[in-house]
Amino acid sequence: MGLAIQEQMELEVADELISVTDLDGVITYANDALLNLTGYQMDELVGELVSVLEHEDMPKVARVNLSKKLKQKRTWRGAAKKVCRDGGFFWVEENVTPIYENSRVVSFQYVAKPLKKGYKDAAIKLYAQLKEKKSAFYIVENYYFRLALYALLTLIIYMFSLVSKSLAYFYTLMPIVIYLMETKKALTFFESFSGNFDDVTRYIFSESPDHDSLL
Repeated sequence: MGLAIQEQMELEVADELISVTDLDGVITYANDALLNLTGYQMDELVGELVSVLEHEDMPKVARVNLSKKLKQKRTWRGAAKKVCRDGGFFWVEENVTPIYENSRVVSFQYVAKPLKKGYKDAAIKLYAQLKEKKSAFYIVENYYFRLALYALLTLIIYMFSLVSKSLAYFYTLMPIVIYLMETKKALTFFESFSGNFDDVTRYIFSESPDHDSLL
């Protein structure tokens, strides 16, 4: 079977998939269910970054959310698309919790279980939208592109302000305009994808459009 076909093969998750990582995200343990499903041997998986099991369809913002929660020593819950050694994939509801020893966090435990259809449908739709934001058609969403654009506009207005006093007022207002535009953009993004939540992945479990299929 070719790799192109294997990459389209979705596997069913029947048991809890458990792994443990150190504070740097390096895998130190994986249970038999995870090994059997992904096709790895224990000695192949241990020592690898946990991201080795992350499918390329996972958006960067989900990884940022996870990293932020772990740095804060908090738990994380998300819909995750995982990839197997042979290219197959599977969806899970993943819960990551810190493990304490002597009041200190020493590692993190990842526990994954089957993801209900309604949640999976919501995750596929949301993650596709987030990935699409990275395309060339949405270059304006890139912060550095906007920063360069703001710099260019500021320079143009400054040059014209040297010959026109009225334009000098626009030049002094540019920092305020930039601040308001960036603030509005940030609020619009998080309201559209995550509502009142601080983690975009929580939207999937709270605002799924197909509530009937979650039962």
